[in-house]
Amino acid sequence: MKLSNLLLFTGAAAASFCLVKNREKLMNEAVESYELMDRIQDNLQNIQRNLQVVQEQKDNLQTISQDLTYQFKLFEQDATARLQQIQDIWNTHIN
Repeated sequence: MKLSNLLLFTGAAAASFCLVKNREKLMNEAVESYELMDRIQDNLQNIQRNLQVVQEQKDNLQTISQDLTYQFKLFEQDATARLQQIQDIWNTHIN
């Protein structure tokens, strides 16, 4: 046998021994990694759903804001007209 083949065989045997020796730890780490990836995927899906809900609510709030602005303008016009009527009546009674 050549020396290089012997060294490669020894290295492969040592690597195999280390893998077998630490197989429990390596398996646990692999399982934890897969579980972590699953949780990350779930969190990503939750974030995307929440982002969609926020966007929908933003559109709703914009519609409500426009409606409230319109209602406030109507109220302001009505209040101004009524205040003018009150001032006219007040002025006619004072004079």
